[in-house]
Amino acid sequence: MSVARHGLTPASVNHITDMAVSKRASRMESDFYYEDEAGGSAPCSLRETALYCIGRTIHEKRRIPPLATPLPAELANSLISCMRHRRLLNSDTISLFDNRFTVTEVRVSNILGVLKLRSLSTLIVSESQSFGDCELKMICEFMPRLSVIDFSTNRSTIIFPLTKLQNLKVLVMHRVSLSHAAGIDPESGIRANSAVA
Repeated sequence: MSVARHGLTPASVNHITDMAVSKRASRMESDFYYEDEAGGSAPCSLRETALYCIGRTIHEKRRIPPLATPLPAELANSLISCMRHRRLLNSDTISLFDNRFTVTEVRVSNILGVLKLRSLSTLIVSESQSFGDCELKMICEFMPRLSVIDFSTNRSTIIFPLTKLQNLKVLVMHRVSLSHAAGIDPESGIRANSAVA
């Protein structure tokens, strides 16, 4: 059977093969190299490569690989960070994280799926246009362990739900347009505002 019969010449077959090899090499390079601050390319550490492989498996197969024991917080947080950096983290993949992962810190642009991570102590949702008043109320109700929250540059106009967070120690919120009923008392800081709920 001749390749010319299918409209392909040996030169075009070689060209297609070269393109496929080049594309695969490019993907392998992106798997094992990352862009540094100077815009150059640097090799990933073995740890980063392993986290990326686990994250890619979670993203592609939509399931968590078998784990003998729960991942400690440092590794779970690094896995989430790696997946976010490689654009593998979305509401589908983050909802797969369960009690096998002790996730204590996460930075997300989409709050859906994060509500299952009740052990979170740090949540960064800055510059997320999908994060507003409703989402703030939900996280304050369902994530009582939060001690650090950053919701800068988003659509939130109220802060009174934060009074439900008994462990809150650090609040970062800049470039937020608070409404007149935001729940701020200039004399004492944040106050509970039952009339605005």
